[in-house]
Amino acid sequence: PVIFATDPHLWAILDPEIARENPVEDRHRRLVRSHRSSPYELRELKPNAKIRDELKEILNYASSQPLNSEEKDLIWKLRFYLARDKRRLTKFLKSVTWRDPSEVKQVLEE
Repeated sequence: PVIFATDPHLWAILDPEIARENPVEDRHRRLVRSHRSSPYELRELKPNAKIRDELKEILNYASSQPLNSEEKDLIWKLRFYLARDKRRLTKFLKSVTWRDPSEVKQVLEE
């Protein structure tokens, strides 16, 4: 902001859509998290060694660190595996898209 005040050649332009969700990413998230697998398959899903290492790294993030969409999808996919340890609950809650009613319903029913 200080640079804009001192340089007459720079203009600040406000983008009203900057805070809006990307519709392509939103659609991708809904497809990834849809009920294509049976609930039994999801409950029995376990990570391989590589994914377990990725999960361990994600779970060691500071609670204030935001998760990217791939990390959120991984946590969502393995939510039943992660539910075995209640300390992982905060990361799971951060992975939920609370503005999506169908996803909130799945969280509350499972």
